[in-house]
Amino acid sequence: MRRQMEFVKGGWKPIEEVQMYYRYNAPQVNILYYTQGVFSYDFHQIRSLSPFHEPRIYCMHLKMATFVTLVTEICSVRIVDSKNVFDLKLKALGLFESNGFNIESVCSRLLKLIEVHNVQSQLEGEKRSLKAKVLQVEEEMEKKYELLLAVDEDLLIRERELRRIQDKREFMILEIERMNMKMVIWKRVSKQLKKTLTLLNSSSMLY
Repeated sequence: MRRQMEFVKGGWKPIEEVQMYYRYNAPQVNILYYTQGVFSYDFHQIRSLSPFHEPRIYCMHLKMATFVTLVTEICSVRIVDSKNVFDLKLKALGLFESNGFNIESVCSRLLKLIEVHNVQSQLEGEKRSLKAKVLQVEEEMEKKYELLLAVDEDLLIRERELRRIQDKREFMILEIERMNMKMVIWKRVSKQLKKTLTLLNSSSMLY
């Protein structure tokens, strides 16, 4: 029976030896290294679907499935998500890039989302700042209106007092005018009496 051979470093070797080598020497994949803080993936499902895959093939499938899941989640990222979500997914893409994955397209999309997210966050911050300033101005205006009402009330009181004083002044002026008229009359009467007395005195001297 012809034995199946596989070319590896050092030449052709029986496939049984190659499989045995990779069974015990294939690199171990730490699933948390790729998925921590990004998503949860049931990698046991892949293993159950491919029970005859060797560890190296299993590792490859695991990385690919994990990457597909990551890309799917990045496609569903919303601009309103927290900055931590973007940072975790960008970090995860960097890990896949270091393992030979082409992340240019999905990374470009994620970076654009991050840029829009940053602009939106900045605008939201400016909006909150302006809203706070508007509230502050509204409070100051309300205080000014209260002061204006108080001044108007005080002005109304003073206007009433001024009218009362003006009325009193006009009354006093009228009294002075009446008294002045009396004085004029009295002076006339006095002058007439003086003339009369003078005439009487002159008449008495004749007798």
